[in-house]
Amino acid sequence: MADEITETSQTVAAGQLRALIERIERLEEEKKTIADDFHTFS
Repeated sequence: MADEITETSQTVAAGQLRALIERIERLEEEKKTIADDFHTFS
């Protein structure tokens, strides 16, 4: 029983970590796009 809880917790944590990394990657792409747009209009 405890092993199942630990495994489930690890699975949830891995999913949260993956989601966070994907969000950071999207924000980095958005940051680059905004910087490129800024240079285009400056």
